[in-house]
Amino acid sequence: MKEKIPFDTPDAKAFVTTFRQLTNRHEPWKVWSDFVTLSACSIAVQFDCVDKERVEQRLKWVSNVSDRYSDGELERFGKLLEITASALQADPNQDFLGRLYMSLDFGNSWRGQFFTPWDVAYMMAMMTMGQDDDLIAKKGYASTLDTCCGAGCMLLAAATAYNATHKDRSCRQDMLFVGQDLDQVVALMCYIQLSILGYAGYVAIGNSLTNPLGGTELFPTIGEGGELWYTPKWYSPIWQLRRLKELAKMIDSSESQAKPLET
Repeated sequence: MKEKIPFDTPDAKAFVTTFRQLTNRHEPWKVWSDFVTLSACSIAVQFDCVDKERVEQRLKWVSNVSDRYSDGELERFGKLLEITASALQADPNQDFLGRLYMSLDFGNSWRGQFFTPWDVAYMMAMMTMGQDDDLIAKKGYASTLDTCCGAGCMLLAAATAYNATHKDRSCRQDMLFVGQDLDQVVALMCYIQLSILGYAGYVAIGNSLTNPLGGTELFPTIGEGGELWYTPKWYSPIWQLRRLKELAKMIDSSESQAKPLET
């Protein structure tokens, strides 16, 4: 397997070793895609269980993928997720899956998949971080959006930059991370990494030009054919409370507009 971008940390080496054990009788791209699908669904079905139809669809995906592999191979998929979680928890200041994706030569150039290097993403984040302080003081949080998120490098770098410039605060409490990409595989890579790192937010799958996110930050919608994947942290008490507060404001505003004029 041709490697275009070197990535030889101990975690990356362990991942590739396990990954190649799955490619003895399966095509590498299919193994990667199935790893991403199984991992994302295993996270989502534990928390994003409000929409019964959505849960059933994801469980069906898990079943369809699992049928192609032996029990031993499925254990290796679990090992890949374990390695990914360990790598990100040991060093959250990286795009672990994105760099693996490029080093394994899965970059899809005809779709323009040239993932932003970490150092560039971090530099851009540091140039803009701090401009949302007034917003955080006003409504309690700020959001960051990447409409072509890939594996989430820009969002992860924003988290690192926020923590670096706000020593007494945490991006896990103050930041909402939102990504969108038309490629399901890379969008789910972003979802997996945000979820493992405990960041609140969601990832939309769909074309950000023809099917952009609608609604509000805390009550997003996406048009037909799009998907929304909410991270586990999205369901934490602090973010539930923020949604309740916004809902109350929306109701008050609606009632105010509907109130007849006094004569």
